[in-house]
Amino acid sequence: QGEAANAAFLILEGEGEKLRFGLSGGERVIDVVGPGDMVGELAAMAGQPRSHALRARTPVLAIQIYAETLTDLVASDRVAAQGVVRALSRQLQTISDRPARQTSSAQKTEAAE
Repeated sequence: QGEAANAAFLILEGEGEKLRFGLSGGERVIDVVGPGDMVGELAAMAGQPRSHALRARTPVLAIQIYAETLTDLVASDRVAAQGVVRALSRQLQTISDRPARQTSSAQKTEAAE
């Protein structure tokens, strides 16, 4: 989490947990990934820091796909592009399934005015 991303990983075998670490040091499991799932593609393609960490639940075998190769694949191969779109859609679904952040009563009053 927070590291520069220059590659994504396609999981071939095993399971991992996507984790987010809080400022106070706590961790939260965001998602569980397994065979056929790609992780890190959004950060790699956007050249952004990673938004989460990955911890293996079981032994994991994965292919590392460098950002330039991933971008070329998406541009030239419809099946690869569809796979990346599915992975991104899954990430968005995971984000939208999270409970909304609670607001304080002062923020609610301010928003109502």
